[in-house]
Amino acid sequence: MLKIPWGYKVSKVAILDTDSLANYFRRVLEKGDFSCTVYGDKGMGKSLSTIGLCRKICPDFKISEDIVFYMGDFYECLSEKYIKKWGVKILDDFGSELDARRSMESTAINFSHYFHTSRTYNQGYFITTPVKSWLNKDTRDRVANYFMEIISKNEQGGYVLAKLFYLQCNNTTNKTYRHSLCVSASGRVNNKGIGSPVSSWTLYKPDKEIEDEYLPYRLEKADRNRDKGREELNDLNSKNMVFDYRKAAKEVFDNIDSFYLTHPLNKIKYIDKGAISNHFDIGNKRTLRVVSEVKRLLAEKKTE
Repeated sequence: MLKIPWGYKVSKVAILDTDSLANYFRRVLEKGDFSCTVYGDKGMGKSLSTIGLCRKICPDFKISEDIVFYMGDFYECLSEKYIKKWGVKILDDFGSELDARRSMESTAINFSHYFHTSRTYNQGYFITTPVKSWLNKDTRDRVANYFMEIISKNEQGGYVLAKLFYLQCNNTTNKTYRHSLCVSASGRVNNKGIGSPVSSWTLYKPDKEIEDEYLPYRLEKADRNRDKGREELNDLNSKNMVFDYRKAAKEVFDNIDSFYLTHPLNKIKYIDKGAISNHFDIGNKRTLRVVSEVKRLLAEKKTE
């Protein structure tokens, strides 16, 4: 039985567990959908504790169907055959897919648009990532309406302590406000501020059988990330090796009028370094080498 400490005229904070939070999210899914970002340092158990919560919310939750590691797999898991009553999905370690530095890419924009129009699916989404800033701001403050942070881990007890907040965005001030969930005297969790604010949540990890089932998927994610990083590094190295500044300088020299700027006061022409950098997609050092070679070619032509 749930015991809530009450003071005279002043409610005190409460600590609730996985079952209470799962029941709350079930009620949310009866009316619409929700999305929750989950943060926690590496090794804190954010993925396993989130799996444990999802299995309490949805008895039909499956590792193979309801955990997504890549954006390309995200929309596939939303096909009709995977939509379930009280259905929840985990977008695991999605900081790499929704990187704040790439927030304007079409993939991130489409992701946001989906959540703004997905209410009729009555599904819940947990987006896990180690660092809050890895997710773009639109996902953090507009898409998500709950914020969870794993603050400590009890290895012996098999549980973690988490902070959970309900998010409200004020479109007028463009600010996002966080509110603790509360629990009433009858034990009903709500986001209306009725009763005692819940200071933290005790979330238990799933059974060993589920943990063992999840591990191969996690290892596959690590392997794919490693291979992806290696491919991108090889592409970068290949690009670095192919670039020929003499060839680039010859192209600039042959089309020099396109790479000239004229000073507005003295009308003197000079080589536009920015145009060269943008045209060849190169950094400052390479741009200077190209400019130096172009100047040499211009000097040769002048002496002829």
